[in-house]
Amino acid sequence: MHYYCFTHLRDMLQYAGQRWAEEGARALLVLGLRAEATESLPAPYGWISELGRALPVRRLALNPLAFGETLDLVRTLARGTRGRNDVSSDLERFGRWLFEETGGHPLFLAEAIKTLLDRGVLTARPGSDGTWVVALTSEARDTDALGGLVPESVREARPL
Repeated sequence: MHYYCFTHLRDMLQYAGQRWAEEGARALLVLGLRAEATESLPAPYGWISELGRALPVRRLALNPLAFGETLDLVRTLARGTRGRNDVSSDLERFGRWLFEETGGHPLFLAEAIKTLLDRGVLTARPGSDGTWVVALTSEARDTDALGGLVPESVREARPL
């Protein structure tokens, strides 16, 4: 983010925060700031603290998932396909590929999974308990063929 854009965003959020507080409005605002991307910006956490004087602000660090946690996510999404060894190894191979492509970053994982669902590489169906179950297609099982399927926005934003 450029300094000019950041300054306008900061001013807009300060104004909006004051108005929300005056009106007693309930608001949920989610901002994502990558620490390495804010080094050239004027103390982003300072203005967040300033905003916190008018409104309750909660900061959460969204750290990357480890490989095992990414694999747990993949297994949870595919929970209806347990029990077969070939499915388990496919899930592990896919989980490793997904982790390597996204660095385990939760927002990147979500965006990559959404894109893979949109492109039909993953499929989703309602499970017996009313939740959704994600299944790997044959294309998803061949991780060598998945190159270029992660959204460009994820590839550009992901730290090297």
